[in-house]
Amino acid sequence: MNRISKVLEGILAQVVFDTMRSGAGHRLKDYLFLAILRHGGTYANNILREEFDDWQMYLLTRQLELDIDNAIGTEWQRPEQFYQRYLHHLLSAPGKREISTLDVMVDILSDPTTASHALFKANGS
Repeated sequence: MNRISKVLEGILAQVVFDTMRSGAGHRLKDYLFLAILRHGGTYANNILREEFDDWQMYLLTRQLELDIDNAIGTEWQRPEQFYQRYLHHLLSAPGKREISTLDVMVDILSDPTTASHALFKANGS
């Protein structure tokens, strides 16, 4: 049985709510990554904090917010449908029993279409 970690489930619920409320429908992977950056105590966040100082994390978070706000030419999607398909994609990986914030972070940072990928690549990670 595949499942989603409770922490990731909570972050996703908040991101879906926030993006629907704000009318956001683009850069949805980046919105999710931004929520992970802001959510202290996750495994993904702890790994990033080993690599970056607090002030660097603040600057990366702020830059990602600006990149998302300035996104041009990205296709609008319904957040609840996008995240449902995205989770299904992650859960369909062979041998994957549970997905966590770390799985999401790795996926987003390895996706060259995301602003998160470009930002972290430019900052040497």
